[in-house]
Amino acid sequence: MVGSSFDFHLLLPYYFTIEQSHTEEKRIDEELEKEFPNSQIKIHFDYCVTELCRFCGYEKCEVRKEEKKINFEWNVEKSAGKAVYKILE
Repeated sequence: MVGSSFDFHLLLPYYFTIEQSHTEEKRIDEELEKEFPNSQIKIHFDYCVTELCRFCGYEKCEVRKEEKKINFEWNVEKSAGKAVYKILE
């Protein structure tokens, strides 16, 4: 029996290796599987762009151009459709 279906884009630092990206994917897969057993999970990798620095909370970033300045709540519009930095402009 198939559970929920997840299909989303994951933004990662552009300097992540393929191995680092897949480590993050595996971690997310495992967490989703705990909460939603037998789910179908499809993660598309995207790399970050400097316009996202002001939204990004990734503290270990090695190439940050700007400090995080904007906090926001996720909702349907932000999670399905345009890029967050375009919605909030």
